[in-house]
Amino acid sequence: LRSGTGRAVWVVGDHYTVKASGADTGGAFTLIEVLVPPQSGPPPHLHSREDEAFYILEGEFEVHIDGQRLTAGPGSW
Repeated sequence: LRSGTGRAVWVVGDHYTVKASGADTGGAFTLIEVLVPPQSGPPPHLHSREDEAFYILEGEFEVHIDGQRLTAGPGSW
């Protein structure tokens, strides 16, 4: 799917577009394109049954993992 196409929703100020759902991948994964405005992003949360990964296309993204603060820029996984 091209950028900006797919089923989309706004969640806590971020725009999520589903590119491939669990139903599309036999439950293997879900792929979501997310547009996150500055000073936004998902609130702190935990995953107990799944992994979460990000590939940064532009700007910077900050995450907190196990007490560490990590900042990633374009091209970071």
